[in-house]
Amino acid sequence: MALRNNEYDPHVLQGYVDKLYREATWILLLRAVEWAIILAIVTFAAIAFYGRAQSGAFDSAYNGIIWGGILGALVGARLGSERATRLKLQAQQILLQMEIERNTRPADRGRSAGA
Repeated sequence: MALRNNEYDPHVLQGYVDKLYREATWILLLRAVEWAIILAIVTFAAIAFYGRAQSGAFDSAYNGIIWGGILGALVGARLGSERATRLKLQAQQILLQMEIERNTRPADRGRSAGA
């Protein structure tokens, strides 16, 4: 029997839960890399711009890239961790709703409706 658009289908929810968990797994790493790159570039640009009048400023720019990247990775990891926790919580809420539906739905709705 084909499902109508408005009928409950646990497979749709399970697919969404799986997607949330996959995203939560990768988000921490992706945010850390993203922020490391951004802050490394910003730090290099700031040192290069403000250090033009000083000699040897470009030597310190490389250190700035490293420290900016490290700081960016830490900030990104923190933001990614918070996002991953929210995604996992959302997945757990959906799983809880699915379990409630499984435990409260009659085993055979056709037989109970005909009785």
